[in-house]
Amino acid sequence: MNKFLVLLLLLSGCTQFIKKPMQGARPEKVIIRDVIYENVSLDGTSKRVESISIKINEKKKAPSSISLYYTPGYNDAKFLNARIIKTDGDTINFDISKAKDIPAPADLGGTIFWGERIKDLGISGVENGDILEYTSEIDGGTWLGPTGEKKYMTPYPGYFNYIELFQAFDTPIKYKEYIIETPKEKEISYKIFNGKLKVEREEKGNSVIYTFIGKNIPAVSREPLMGSRYNNLLKLIVTNIPSWKKISQLECELSCKNLEPGEYVKSFTDSLLIGAKSDSEKISRLFYFVSKIRYLGLIEEKREGYAPHKPEVTLKKRSGVCKDKAALLIGMLKAAGFDAYYTITMVGARIENIPSDQTNHAIVGLKWKNRIIYLDPTIGAGGRAWLPPSEWGQGVLMAMKDGDTLRTIPFGNLSENMSYIRIDDKVSNDTLVSKFYGSFTGNF
Repeated sequence: MNKFLVLLLLLSGCTQFIKKPMQGARPEKVIIRDVIYENVSLDGTSKRVESISIKINEKKKAPSSISLYYTPGYNDAKFLNARIIKTDGDTINFDISKAKDIPAPADLGGTIFWGERIKDLGISGVENGDILEYTSEIDGGTWLGPTGEKKYMTPYPGYFNYIELFQAFDTPIKYKEYIIETPKEKEISYKIFNGKLKVEREEKGNSVIYTFIGKNIPAVSREPLMGSRYNNLLKLIVTNIPSWKKISQLECELSCKNLEPGEYVKSFTDSLLIGAKSDSEKISRLFYFVSKIRYLGLIEEKREGYAPHKPEVTLKKRSGVCKDKAALLIGMLKAAGFDAYYTITMVGARIENIPSDQTNHAIVGLKWKNRIIYLDPTIGAGGRAWLPPSEWGQGVLMAMKDGDTLRTIPFGNLSENMSYIRIDDKVSNDTLVSKFYGSFTGNF
């Protein structure tokens, strides 16, 4: 193993990093004002209008364009206006009709192709001290979703939830306001994390309006290995989903119909398990087969990006993303007589205890030997364990018809995931020679 890597792993295991405000040099830009108005409908879709003013302190670092991401057939995005306010009060207005509509780069290193696009508007003429202002509108859902018969739709029809960050790396925010209006019968609940916001509530006819305000929010300096921005920055979670049990049921409505093995999957599973002498060997054979399936996201379903493909699709094409690989492994485990469940989780960040969609990954929950164990055939693709230790402690939710509760993946035995290092120093005259020896166990 690379000796530098061993030392890096050692340092990463014994060093703690904390969030701290950015200090020292003047920031390259400052968000002077950011106001968002979100109008939520009964079906869970919304119209989101954002007006933002950004002071540019370093013209060399000023943006050459501003961008909006959207998915055709799922949501729409557009600029309503854009301009620069010069230091002398003059303005430069940009022609929003010249915004380019271009394909977005494939996600996750060029492995997911779900048709996302970008509205990109060129910006020029920015000088030090100028203010860039623009207003944008996004109509529809806030997640990847269907390409089918309905123009707009959320993964959980009738429900809305969102995570709004009120803080940024390297960019102070002088004032930010998030206004959300919902029907009374679908009023939101909310929680604020990593700081404080002013909260106002009012009723207007058949609607309830919440306003969340943050002022003079310092920028946060990026630090090595500090973790997800969602763990560290001031954030707001809003949701009208009543419980984790309801999310579990909604996830089952999306996924459970795509988990049952057909004859092709059953026959293929039988062939893989010929000669297997124990349940553990059967699980391992199925897990390592699915873990080698190529990670690739293509449009195969009307609800692409959320519901998993049926096991037969992934098996025949030998490709899929985490949700598809999890569904294939579940189908094979079911074919072999095991009790397996589609399970959602959040890789790289914690799930806060407020019922909302905070997940970005799918794995497998397996009821075995009077307990639940978890298997990840995606991240565990090259590993030696059914679940990488990096996922210990993550929140998970199993999709069940009758609903389930938010659970936590238990921590394993640390001795199974250790790094060892020995340093031998030798002084000869005025020269110090150091040798590093490292070894590791587990999957990190």
